[in-house]
Amino acid sequence: MKIRLSAVCLALLACSACGPESQGERANAATCEAGKVHLIGEVEGRAIDESHDVSGFYFVQVGEVALDMTFGETGHLRLEWETLVADGDEVDVSKGELVMPGSTDTLMAEEGSSLIPTGDAYQFRLYWPDGSSLDGCYAQAEF
Repeated sequence: MKIRLSAVCLALLACSACGPESQGERANAATCEAGKVHLIGEVEGRAIDESHDVSGFYFVQVGEVALDMTFGETGHLRLEWETLVADGDEVDVSKGELVMPGSTDTLMAEEGSSLIPTGDAYQFRLYWPDGSSLDGCYAQAEF
């Protein structure tokens, strides 16, 4: 009985390390809110946790494959990828550009950045050259 219980405990401990966290992945920290983009993480060494109204948005997979969004007074996000992405699937971003509101600097995302479209919501993670990252989520407003 003691040996069987020990084996079960060892199996549970081993499986507790099995999931995305053990593979270097983590859940997207940004929450989705209709008509807003939520950004949380780090940009140029500065901690970010802010939401902005989205004034322009498109997601297209005909001809080009891209997501383009304007938010806040001067914020802009553009993500591009190489292949069509299905709803709920993750795709690697081949080009990611971000201009934070109030800035004129265009930040270029690094390899490993990704996008997950899920219905009317879009989650993304951008990695920066210094190793930090920024999570984001946008949910389309209902008309």
